[in-house]
Amino acid sequence: MKKRNRFKNADPIKPEAIPILSPNYEALGNVYEVVQAIHYPAEGSGGYPYYYGYWNSLVEKLKDRPFPGSKDLFRGGHENESADFYTVGIKLDGNEEEGTAYLRIAVPDIDMNGNTNEGFVRALKMGGVEFSIVADVEPETINGKTGFHRELGRPRNDLAGEGAMEQSVFANKAGKEKDLIDLARAGKIVENKDSGELILNGMVNIAAIKNIRPHDEPIRVKILALADNYKKNHNSKEKNMEIDEKTLNETVAKAVSDALAAAEKAREEANKKARNELSAEHQADLRRVAQEAELGLSEDASISDVVEAILEAVKSAAEATAESEANKFAGRKFMKNANDKDVIDPVYEVALETFKAGGNKVLNKVWRDEQSKALNNKASVRALRERNANPYDPANGGEPPVVY
Repeated sequence: MKKRNRFKNADPIKPEAIPILSPNYEALGNVYEVVQAIHYPAEGSGGYPYYYGYWNSLVEKLKDRPFPGSKDLFRGGHENESADFYTVGIKLDGNEEEGTAYLRIAVPDIDMNGNTNEGFVRALKMGGVEFSIVADVEPETINGKTGFHRELGRPRNDLAGEGAMEQSVFANKAGKEKDLIDLARAGKIVENKDSGELILNGMVNIAAIKNIRPHDEPIRVKILALADNYKKNHNSKEKNMEIDEKTLNETVAKAVSDALAAAEKAREEANKKARNELSAEHQADLRRVAQEAELGLSEDASISDVVEAILEAVKSAAEATAESEANKFAGRKFMKNANDKDVIDPVYEVALETFKAGGNKVLNKVWRDEQSKALNNKASVRALRERNANPYDPANGGEPPVVY
């Protein structure tokens, strides 16, 4: 049996440590990134080693275009030349004799056929998959070494159960999340709507966090909760109110649904003027929910203030969920028009309007799924998607190309 991961010098690194060399990276929108590490000289298919020169030649290749990859290798082999994800950068650590090539791989939310990459991303996070480089090479003898010293064509890098080359794949499971959590705890927060970077100049960009990819929804909830908690505590005289990791993991997701149920119950029992007449047991339930949701209320806050804070938290959660679901449905928030300008995807706008119209119902997954299904069946939505596929459509701000 072939021994896996035989080399020791491929230390885990974050994708951000590898330069993006390929043009038009921004066109991918939201991406999940992993690192593929290959020790060189590398034994692969073709019967010869892949020496330093081969990996160094990929630098210029990537500057010309990213390497496309298919996630369906198991079904179609390398002949299935789709572009579901891309290799966008490379970093060489070592010398001309030996070292490690680190490749930066970006997986967008939506694949080439318009389907979600969520299952693919989940598989990457779980581990156990590798990538397989499709090289165009011929053996050469340089400095007494016969093997592959340069890439001659336009390579691909497809998903594989086990690649031909020994490799390690580092999923970006906790690296960036930990950085985001640490920065949010410290109150290093900024909101820049003009940037899609999650970390901007050493600070958490809340505007980008709000638009985070759907499959990383728990991260979005955590960071927004920490940022909101810091702001409230920073402006409060209360002490020792920092959210610990256990609270984040056990209560953030639960707090929204509990708050919604408690608020609806409060509305049924009494109007705003009568809230102070609620039963002692019900008031205790409301205060428990407010405390678990870290709403920043003092212990002696009136029950009216407690209910208002819960309702406001539910409203914020509904708005954030509506935006997240619209992004998930459309696959993106922004698109490039024919003039290469970023414009809001009209499919996103239609979906956002639909999900916002539901109010708090958007917090119910069954309701969200029903609305998504209904949107998919709308002729107007299908027409918008067909229009988006043609950047020269006049509605996209462009003109048809002239044909001679």
